[in-house]
Amino acid sequence: MDNNSVGKILITNPYPGIRSYEPNEYHLFYGRESSLAEIFSKLGKSRLLAVTGASGSGKSSLIRAGLIPILKDKVQYDSKKIFVDDQLKKYEWRVIILTPGKNPLESLISSLETYLIDELKSIDQEPRRLLLRRLINDLKNKDKEENTHTLKQIITILNEHNTKNTLILVDQFEEIFRLKDNILADNQKETSNFILNLINLSNQEDASSYVVITMRSDFLDDCTEYRELFNAINNGLYLVPKMTKEEMENVIKKPLELSGTLISEDLVLRLLNEVGEKSDELPILQHSMMRMWDYWNRNKKDPDEVIDVRHYEAIGTMERAISVHGEEIYEKIVITKGNTGADITERIFKSLIFIDGGKRATRRKSTLKEIIRITDSNFDDVIDIIDRFRDKDCGFIVVEGKDRISEDSIVDISHESIMRVWDRMRNWVEDEEKSVQLYKRLAKAGELYEEGKTGLWGNPDLQFAIDWQLRYKPNREWGERYDYTFDRAIAFLEYSKKQYNLEIINKENKQKRELQRARKFVIILGAASIVSLIFLIVSLNFLMKSEASEKKARENEKIAFSRSKEADRETRKAIIQTRISEQQGEIAIEQRKLTEEQRKYAIFQKTIAENEKVKAEKERKNAEIARDEANKAREIADEQKLKAEDNWLFALKEKKKAEDEQKKARESEQNAKRLRLLALARNVAIQANKLQSSVRGDLPPLLALQAYLFNKNNGGDIINPDIYNALATVADDRPKLRKHQDGVRQVEFAKNAKFFVSVSDDGSVRIWNLEWYNSESVKLNTNGYGKNGFRSVAVSPNSRFIAAGTNDGAVLVWEFDGNFDVQKNSDINPIVLTGHNGIVTSLSFSLDNQELASAGTDKTLRIWDLKSPQNSRIIERSNSKLTDVSFSPDGVYLARASEDGSIYFYFARDLSKKPIIMESSGKSITSIAFHSSSKFFAAGNSSGLVKVWNLNLFNAKPIELIGHISIISDIKFSDKQGQIATSSYDGSIRLWNYEDLTLQPIVITNIDGWIYSIAFGPNSNQLISGDSEKFIRVYTSNIDLLASKICVDVSRNLTIDEWNRYIGSDISYEKTCSNLP
Repeated sequence: MDNNSVGKILITNPYPGIRSYEPNEYHLFYGRESSLAEIFSKLGKSRLLAVTGASGSGKSSLIRAGLIPILKDKVQYDSKKIFVDDQLKKYEWRVIILTPGKNPLESLISSLETYLIDELKSIDQEPRRLLLRRLINDLKNKDKEENTHTLKQIITILNEHNTKNTLILVDQFEEIFRLKDNILADNQKETSNFILNLINLSNQEDASSYVVITMRSDFLDDCTEYRELFNAINNGLYLVPKMTKEEMENVIKKPLELSGTLISEDLVLRLLNEVGEKSDELPILQHSMMRMWDYWNRNKKDPDEVIDVRHYEAIGTMERAISVHGEEIYEKIVITKGNTGADITERIFKSLIFIDGGKRATRRKSTLKEIIRITDSNFDDVIDIIDRFRDKDCGFIVVEGKDRISEDSIVDISHESIMRVWDRMRNWVEDEEKSVQLYKRLAKAGELYEEGKTGLWGNPDLQFAIDWQLRYKPNREWGERYDYTFDRAIAFLEYSKKQYNLEIINKENKQKRELQRARKFVIILGAASIVSLIFLIVSLNFLMKSEASEKKARENEKIAFSRSKEADRETRKAIIQTRISEQQGEIAIEQRKLTEEQRKYAIFQKTIAENEKVKAEKERKNAEIARDEANKAREIADEQKLKAEDNWLFALKEKKKAEDEQKKARESEQNAKRLRLLALARNVAIQANKLQSSVRGDLPPLLALQAYLFNKNNGGDIINPDIYNALATVADDRPKLRKHQDGVRQVEFAKNAKFFVSVSDDGSVRIWNLEWYNSESVKLNTNGYGKNGFRSVAVSPNSRFIAAGTNDGAVLVWEFDGNFDVQKNSDINPIVLTGHNGIVTSLSFSLDNQELASAGTDKTLRIWDLKSPQNSRIIERSNSKLTDVSFSPDGVYLARASEDGSIYFYFARDLSKKPIIMESSGKSITSIAFHSSSKFFAAGNSSGLVKVWNLNLFNAKPIELIGHISIISDIKFSDKQGQIATSSYDGSIRLWNYEDLTLQPIVITNIDGWIYSIAFGPNSNQLISGDSEKFIRVYTSNIDLLASKICVDVSRNLTIDEWNRYIGSDISYEKTCSNLP
């Protein structure tokens, strides 16, 4: 650069703010020289390079202001001291930059067309120009599979005219994943087409085309959905490291040095300490530096004034700089546009975020047309607010394309950190999450209502929805981002409101009639009261007049007496004053004599004092000189001591810092490798699952086991769904037991014996021994009861009692001795307990094996004393049918559930106490369960929702498990494997990790009918289910047990070729089964 160009640059702010650096700002970009050297080295070896890192690590700036300017300006090779492969320096470069957005292929075509405007002008052969235009049209045709090579053909034709290296930069590549939840199948196909175009281009034989993508590292796992992309990234991956202290110091100081501006070392040290170990603080640091430079430039009194801590604190420091800046702009909008402007601002920012399926807020690009529709505002107001936030001195919002904005312009939030550190924006994000959650519930309710599976909403759900509609004013453009049935959802809400209002009108009419009767009665009473009041007022008037006359006479008497006493006091005062005056005269004469004597004595003492003062002053000065000399000596000694201590501490600190940096570098490298292996584990598991249906032999099970080992050895989720499904597919026999002739209503394991019990609509109760459950089961003697079927079963904690509830209201109880033998005891006559008048829906034994609780459709909850079985107590007569009952394993509570949506916790040791109400109303509760520790409690309802409470935090909000789409039929906790199993009428079983309920569950869906019941076996290694298809199915639920079966069944390990093909040649080969060759 010449001096003139330097001068022009330096009068502007040298920091870009929160946005990334652009290619024309390469002279201001510092701190990444070592990273650029590594990137050029990798780019020379792999023509598709994935640059990944945490949000805020500077990926985009590294490529835009580092790689691209050096490629286009060969002079920079030496000035940046970076080695560049000869192949990269051989030709000039054409650079095409894009971000994928919702339609990545359209974005690629648009960027390519923009670039080709000038290229086409320079091509003098008309046939070649026509061919290029036709190929671009082919690229737009999403229905053609063969167009995945079209981009490669276009580059080839361009090079025939003018040979150049081509670089396609796909910035923010993660957009193809984070925007996929709200797009259609056609867009998914477009995404695959887009990826194939990039991969084919990077595989071009003439080695002149390169692809660089930048992507957040937390989206690496999503790449496994596209096999070709995952393999390409494996071959060319660069993880952006955390900056060293020296590199971060260059980021702060170097841009200022261009203008000769000075920054205090104290401020630099403070900035470095506040950035610390946080890898995502770089954009916040850049924005703070931009704001600080602007403040210094506006307020400096001297051109040589140093930027110091006071300038930094004036802009709110790194912690508050973005929030303070955002509030300044927001307040100006409120001042100029009032509450309307504030509301439009909030809606604009909400339209630029998206709440994904995991309730995670991410940025979402939107066209200006979409924003105007979502905010329901006019063009000028929206443009005015967007312009304020995209101003070069702010940069909170970016608009892609030309400076002139139109309805088709794409708008985005410049960086995720704004959503995290601007307080108001963070509140908007939380508000949007709640709004989306309620809307999805409303849409789901509308769907179920249309199918006849639920009713219209009433309070409190209806009131919440009405408040939501009034507050957020949702429209179709907003709603269809999250669910395409917006009209149906709003129609459902309107129907619910009309029905509710009709009920209110009927109640009001009834109240009006009662009010009219009450008014007539009040009028009669009022008339009588008025007459009585008139007589009372007249009487009070006469009384008050007589009391006033008497009071006035007493006051006159008091005044006269007071004046008489005052006159006496004045007379006595006059006599006393005369006597005092005479005494004062005598005292004054004596005082004058004493004063004269004191004056003479004072003169004498003054002379003595002045002499002593002179002497004392000399001694004081000598003492001060001695003290000053002593202080200086002590200060010098203290200073030397402090310097020695500081040097020692500094040396220790620097040593520790170096050791910490080395440790963190090792940990970062290990973590990156770990994350990659976890992503690989998932991908290999998916392949094993697919190969099992088409490839015979040992390959699928070996791949499934290797995926399990990668996942386990690298700290993956212990019940990862993909790993489990792969292992289950290749290693789990999943036997089906069919001895019942009708639906199996409930299955239950004995806790202290190796058997389980099943009951059925066929009227039978069967016992199965775990050691011979594949052979005949034993049918218990029912003495003719239960012909219309059994609905419930329970086994006592000591495995001595079995109880079964019938559809006719009878409860049968079998008692066995301590040496339990199923076959020998199958003919035992049961004790018959009668009292219920309908289906016995649930049974539960107490901890001490002395009592049995039962619930039924007759709306009663009963307790039976097993010592005198015919005596039962009715604990509750409910207004609704009771669906489930359960003693807590610690014996503290007795829980019951009802169709009215209520859950009561009775105190098991004193059932007369008022119960705790866990839920008071809502959807019908269909199943409840306690964890063996009694710490957790779970309940499922008729809509498929499961809630889990931590009973140590009674008032805490329960965690909701969403996945099932129909009635929850059963819930069981696993003691050993850390799982919650849920079953549903939707034909699926889900296994959740209750240590982290945010993780995706294992889903088992190999059942065509309804699942009625589930139960975990001993040690939680097996899970059994009973269903409407008359089967009892057995699953291996322990993922470690599934893995242990494979090396027993296979005869070999993976070959080197298989390893390289399915695992990767860059991963060191290891034996999957150590006991096999």
